[in-house]
Amino acid sequence: MTLRSTNPFENLLRLQRDLERSVGSPILGLGGPTAVFPPINVFNDRDGVVIRAEVPGFAADQIEISAENQSLVLKGERPADTHSKSGSYHRRERQHGSFARSLALPHGLDVVKASAECRDGLLTIRIPKSEATKPKQIPVSAAA
Repeated sequence: MTLRSTNPFENLLRLQRDLERSVGSPILGLGGPTAVFPPINVFNDRDGVVIRAEVPGFAADQIEISAENQSLVLKGERPADTHSKSGSYHRRERQHGSFARSLALPHGLDVVKASAECRDGLLTIRIPKSEATKPKQIPVSAAA
């Protein structure tokens, strides 16, 4: 890339366009070279781990979740839009295709008791702590 303008903002915009063109857009792409889809948040609560993933336009039966060897795998597929054969697209930004995302899970979780819910484009997965890792109350007795 060569700088062609004395306007630094124009140069930055050109650089951004060149980068998007060369590596794909991580915002729109389901599976481009640098795409991270679905975007997720992972956090602890008092009962275990909660994973929230944005999956707009996906039905619950289009998402597959599996856990194996301390990792969680999210998979899904968005079918291509069908349109009238007599027309053509003016603009096509909605991507289609499949995705797979793998996350390392912390030790001490009971994946057998995990649950998942998909509502309004937000997938929420809850994985409780195993009983062995939960804090235990130890009673103190008075010495005689």
